[in-house]
Amino acid sequence: MWSTVKWDNPFSSFFKLVSGVRQGGILSPSLIALIVDDILLKLSESKRGCYLGWICFNSVMYADDLMLIDISIRDLQLLVDICVKEFKLIGLEINLKKLHV
Repeated sequence: MWSTVKWDNPFSSFFKLVSGVRQGGILSPSLIALIVDDILLKLSESKRGCYLGWICFNSVMYADDLMLIDISIRDLQLLVDICVKEFKLIGLEINLKKLHV
């Protein structure tokens, strides 16, 4: 698949896409949901995070942004460690420049 980037009016040169999910594609949300579902499941199974009644609430995901929630720095680090391990298994990198605590 070939693509180009539009910035204001000019377009970039065409370049070949060799991997990834096309942003704005009709299947993109479903494909990313399949990929990250295991990560969200592992986070839930960790039993770390904040509880609302009996429900463990430790992560919120929107598109490719993931927010981890915990009241303990130690447990928050355990949640980060789970994400690092799981993302590495599927070949995704965490952008440390966007990481905030």
